[in-house]
Amino acid sequence: MKENKLGLVLLGFVATFCLCLAVAFVGVGGYYLYDKTNSPVAQATIPPEQFPSPLPPETAAPYVSPTASAPDEKPTIDDLSRIAVLPTSYSATTGGDAEGVAIDIVYYGPNDQVITFDGVPLEINIELFAFDDFLSSSDLAAGEKVYEGSFRIDHSSTLEEMFDNYIRIPYAEIAVDPQTHVRFGSARVTVDAPNGSFEDVSTLVILYPEQE
Repeated sequence: MKENKLGLVLLGFVATFCLCLAVAFVGVGGYYLYDKTNSPVAQATIPPEQFPSPLPPETAAPYVSPTASAPDEKPTIDDLSRIAVLPTSYSATTGGDAEGVAIDIVYYGPNDQVITFDGVPLEINIELFAFDDFLSSSDLAAGEKVYEGSFRIDHSSTLEEMFDNYIRIPYAEIAVDPQTHVRFGSARVTVDAPNGSFEDVSTLVILYPEQE
């Protein structure tokens, strides 16, 4: 009876030892297999189609400046969008028209670019208005027309003409009365261009020389 119990104990011990040995073998074998599979040599022997597709590298989007834009083409007189009138006075040393009103005109394109041109005739009409008092000099309806003239100009003002030598109107041709009209009046200028008519009004135009 004692021999049977001792045999059972030994058998259980052997079975337990074999089980532990099997577990250890499976663990060591699994680690070895994992290490062999992921080693550079093992990966080199794996067919390419079995490798997972690598993620594409991240590429930064090209930087686009928010202010960058294509350069605008230089406008011509055919692109005229508006005009600006700059009246001044001129004074010469000789001649019957030694003093008078000088009218300069700035021509602008669609994006307010200044237009320069030459060899394109434009019809320009100029009206001058006089007023009884200074406060009403900005209202053309309250003024009296004291001059109207037409000019044919084929170029924008040059540096030599700018401000006092583009279009000149002698004081002698302005029907203003210094006794009833204040010195400062208004000018209305209309330009007939290839693409339409454009108008601008300017105030503080000196209509006659200073009185002594």
